[in-house]
Amino acid sequence: MKHNLIEFGRRSGNGGHLQGHIMQVVGEEIVKFIEDFKPPKRLKNLKSNPNFKICLPCKMKGGEELESFEMSNSRFKEKVYRIQNETLKFLKSLVS
Repeated sequence: MKHNLIEFGRRSGNGGHLQGHIMQVVGEEIVKFIEDFKPPKRLKNLKSNPNFKICLPCKMKGGEELESFEMSNSRFKEKVYRIQNETLKFLKSLVS
């Protein structure tokens, strides 16, 4: 991976604790500029209920050979896919 962000997160501070600090700083900045935020726009078509589908990167066109590995901590254990220069496309069967 070009920038190795996952490895950077592991080496910086205590890994998971770094995110908490970053989110604290983001929250403090939001509070400083809360008056600049505009209320959300109203949605025009509230009657439609979108149908979401879950698609793993390895099941997408171009993702058949993606490198995968497990990331875990005290709460989670997840399979992660490393995307470097691949171009991934949704299969036509998933797009409706």
